Parts: sequence; structure tokens; C-alpha cells
Amino acid sequence: MSQFNIFSELDHCVETDARPCLPSIDSMGSLPALLRSYEKILGWAFRFVPRSESGNRLENNQESEKKSASSEKRNSDAQSLPGLKNDIASVPVEIHLSNGKSHEIGIIEYRCAGSAWSSLGALARQAASAIADMLGESLSMRYQLWRRESELASSSALSASLQKSEDRQLAFVLQDILHSACDALGCVAASMNLLDDKTSVLKMRSCWGLPTERLLDPARSLKKSAADLEAMLKRTVVMENESEMRQWNSPEDFSAALCVPIISQSNILGTVWFYSQNARRFSNRQIRLAELVAGRLAAELERDALMGAYIDQESFRKEIETASLIQKNQLPISAPWIEKWDMAGKVRQKRDFGGNFYDWFTLPEGEIVCALADCQDQGTTAALTAAMVKSSLRSHAQYQNNVNDLMAQVDRTIWASSAADQYVNLFCAILDSKSDRVHISTSGNIKVYRVTASGAQQISQPTPALGQAPETEFAAYSVELKNDEVLAVFSCNFDSVGDELNRILNNVQTRLNRSARCCVRETFNWLESQNVIPSAADYSLMIIKRKQ
Repeated sequence: MSQFNIFSELDHCVETDARPCLPSIDSMGSLPALLRSYEKILGWAFRFVPRSESGNRLENNQESEKKSASSEKRNSDAQSLPGLKNDIASVPVEIHLSNGKSHEIGIIEYRCAGSAWSSLGALARQAASAIADMLGESLSMRYQLWRRESELASSSALSASLQKSEDRQLAFVLQDILHSACDALGCVAASMNLLDDKTSVLKMRSCWGLPTERLLDPARSLKKSAADLEAMLKRTVVMENESEMRQWNSPEDFSAALCVPIISQSNILGTVWFYSQNARRFSNRQIRLAELVAGRLAAELERDALMGAYIDQESFRKEIETASLIQKNQLPISAPWIEKWDMAGKVRQKRDFGGNFYDWFTLPEGEIVCALADCQDQGTTAALTAAMVKSSLRSHAQYQNNVNDLMAQVDRTIWASSAADQYVNLFCAILDSKSDRVHISTSGNIKVYRVTASGAQQISQPTPALGQAPETEFAAYSVELKNDEVLAVFSCNFDSVGDELNRILNNVQTRLNRSARCCVRETFNWLESQNVIPSAADYSLMIIKRKQ
């Protein structure tokens, strides 16, 4: 049974961005023997027909089967009429794609073979359906396995490259390439010479057939090497006798040689020389082969350089992911269970981690300290500053009962600990467990609004940020919240005014009867949908609610 390219047929059904280069394979396997076995048992001849050959045959056969269902049974000489369409029936063979869809790859045809069992058309169709299902399942498994293995090939190769062993050191690879090239070209020695950063000298970096001590020789001036200069113009220099070797100022004493440029996609890296012991002519095929070897050398050099950069980047990426996960896990998950107060917060960092955070914790006397910070830097610097502010806030809160004194102490810590300008916008509040009052202190441009059923009022004013001076005075407020009133705290990147600000606060106002967590989530989603939050900035929001 002939081969056919099932996977190329599937190539039209798979999404363009996931479409690989599909090879032609023999997907039949032991199918012919299986079909012959069924023919001997049931007396019906079975045949697989690829879709490219079947065309619309399946539809025609289905129509003919419906017409013949009510007609008389097939007579015993049906085998002698293979040309009649109503003498042949078929069932489709389908393969399941990776996108969840199915694709018909062909049909299983069956017709009478003239035995006593030939009248049992239903049994033959059942057998054909079983064969079609079995073939479709087998090909589906092969297709999925083929795609999976090809996709894992690159990652497997990368994993192997990441674990550099002694056998995969670049020195051995380059020497093996030169050795193989010399064998193919009929040469006795080869050397790879690379340019320095100033592109003024050539230094031998690898060789085969030459003494290893030659690697200790000083670099050759590019001005004194005519062949290398000519090769730098992306032209292979062919030297077929000793006269031409002297003319091109060959660096080695041989009778013939090739000087081929080593060129990457963007740079000329150097040259590779192939030496012959006797004078000879190099054919065009040998010259092209030498140029291919030079390309392989360039690819290996770039691959090794990129692999080193990738390893460093991969290690840094894993560290960033770990740091980001740690920072996210340090955010409080649920508010302390206190009868009067409900609170929630949300942070969006532009990068994996940043300088925005919210926090709350309980003091020994029962008060709750809530904080929201926005460092003016971004990325790693902001994350380190945010960690310092958070630890400082928690430490000083253990003995500072006044919120303004707590803010001043944190400011002095940041001022004394920062070698550079690390400015922080901070909201800090102490919730009294015995009354309905909230004692607030803010630094920088943090926005704090008191939202009630009748409207919203801003209670914060811009002040210097933390870290600007050691003895800064910060704004202090005391607010008494009634049932279902909230404090909405926005980070300093919240610069909405006028009608836009009113819409935002009205959005919070319509959710006063919801929990703080629900209010934060829905308000945050609304702010993002309305493009109020700058896309290039870290952002945070906190809601403090007085429960009924």
C-alpha cells in the first residue's frame, strides 16, 4: 500500500502560527494485512482510500446506500460488478487535531467478495467502522506524538546545552569541525583565526594538524596578511601552488591553501585556513564546502556566546520570578477579624515586582495599623525600598502609638538608610477598636477620600514624601466613620480631576453596601476599563469600611 502525506493534509487544518513543516510518512503500517484478514473472515474486500483520491466518493456512497437500503439484497454475483457505485460502500476515517477539531483523512471502502457471508452488509459495515476508528485513533496518536516530540526537541537541545560537559566544550567542537573539514577537502592542516575588538590583528584560536604551541604565537597584523584582507571582502582566496602562497603571504609553509572568511549574520569574525601538503587544484565543490565549514564555525561561535548570555539571563529571570512571588505572598490575604472594620487592597505592578504595597496588622493593644505605599522609583530599586519601608513600619509600630510619630520615625529610618534619593508616598492609619475613629497620616501625594451615601470628600493634602528630609512634618487627620462609610485610598499616580474624579467616586459610592474586598475588586476593574490608571505606572488601591 502506497505512502501518502497525512500530516501535510492536516497542515491546512492547523492554525498558521502552530503549523510545522510536516514530513511525508507511511501511516499504513500493518493495515494491509489487517484488511486481508477481514476479507477472509467476512467475505468482503476492504480498502483504504486517502482523501486526495476519494474526493466526494463518500457522499455518493452514502446516497447510494440510502437508496439500496430498501431494495433487494445484493445477489451473489456482486463481485463481478466492481464498477457499479452501489456495489461499494464506505465509512470515513478521521484524525483528531491538537486544536480539538477532527479532520477526515480518507475512507475505508468495502465491497462484496463473493462468499456466503456477503449478504451480511450490516456486519461488513460494522467491521469497516471498527477499522476506520482504529486507524483514526492510531494516526491521531502518531500525529500528537510527532508534534510533541518536535516541539520538545528545541527545549531538549537547550537543556543539554545548558549543562555543559567536558565533551561539549567549544575547544573540542571547533577542533572536530576543522578535522572533519580537512578530511573532506583532502587537506592536512587547518587553523581558525579571529579578529580582535579593534579589528587590527588576527589571533589563532583553534587549529588541527598544527602544533598546539602555535596557539601561543602572538597575533598577526592584519595589514601584513594579504590573503586575510582579501577574504575580509567576503571572497575566498584560492592558492594552488607555492608561488601563490608566497604572493598572498601565507602564515604557514605549505604548498596550497584556501583562505575562507568566517562571517556571522552581522559581522566578519575572522578567517579559516585549509592547508594542503602538495600543490593542487581546488574544485568549486571543495571551495563551497570550505565556505560551509566557515559558516558552521561562525554559528558555533555565536551559539556559544548566546548560550552564555542566555544562561545568565535565565538565572536572572528565575531570581526575578522568585522575588516577585515573595513580594506577592507578603501582601495580606485577609483582614483581621474585627467586628467594626472591614478592609481590602489591590496592587498592580508594571513589572514583575515594584514599589507599591498595602499592609495591615494588629498591635498588642488591639488597634489595627493600615498602610499603603507608593515608591517613586520602579522595578528593583522600588521593590527594595518598599521592603525597607514595610519592615520599618511594622517595627516602629510596636512602640509608637501615635500615627504621626510613627510616620516621622519611618521617615528618619528611610533618610538614614538610603544612600540615594529614595522617596516614598505613604498612607498610614490606626483604627481604634474601641471607637469609630480612624487616625490618619499621609506623606507625598497619596489621595484619601471619605465616601458616604451622600457624596465624597477628600481629606488628604499633598505633603513632602518620605526620605526628603529627616525632620519633615506630615499631615495628620482624625476621621469618624459611620456605618457603611468608607475611606478610599489611591496611590499617587491617581491624578483624575473634575468629572472623571466624580465618576470614580460615584463608582465607589454605589458599592457601599458591598464588602471591602468586592468594592476594591470592582472599582479596580472599572478604573482599568476606563483607562484611568496610567499603563506605565505601578498602582494601588485600599478600601477601609465601617461595618454596620
